[in-house]
Amino acid sequence: MKSDKEILDAYLRPELVKLLAQCSESQQRKFKRIFGEVKTMPAEKIPSAVALCERTVKNIEPHFLRKHNL
Repeated sequence: MKSDKEILDAYLRPELVKLLAQCSESQQRKFKRIFGEVKTMPAEKIPSAVALCERTVKNIEPHFLRKHNL
């Protein structure tokens, strides 16, 4: 059976990388200051990091739509 750390590494780290790719460079820098590198981030920080990234990405979409009158 996999440990919690192995589960986080296998599933949430790749998801976090995908979410960060959708953020702007300044948001990525801010994220890096708060949490550090995704590859070396302690496992206990990953769920919080994913939650923050998801909220950031969800906020990007409405802003983009308003900006471009879509």
